[in-house]
Amino acid sequence: MPVPAPNLYPDFNVIRLSHTCLNVADLAASKRFYTEILGLQVTDESDTHVYLRAMEERGHHCVILQQSDQPGTVEVMGFKTFDHAR
Repeated sequence: MPVPAPNLYPDFNVIRLSHTCLNVADLAASKRFYTEILGLQVTDESDTHVYLRAMEERGHHCVILQQSDQPGTVEVMGFKTFDHAR
């Protein structure tokens, strides 16, 4: 069975998740989970936010943990696209 040719310009044009801001109730516990279990690195933090990135990520962060009274919700989500033309 031959491998199908890649479609470089699909209708959706999304390659992967780029960044997200997650609302959490317990910032310290969430930080421990994302760093000690998932292996993300802290790039910055404040009393209400922790900025994290994966080892291969070139940007400052890809995940923000935000102290919130609405835990379990997503504040923002961004996507990387194949190109900017579309």
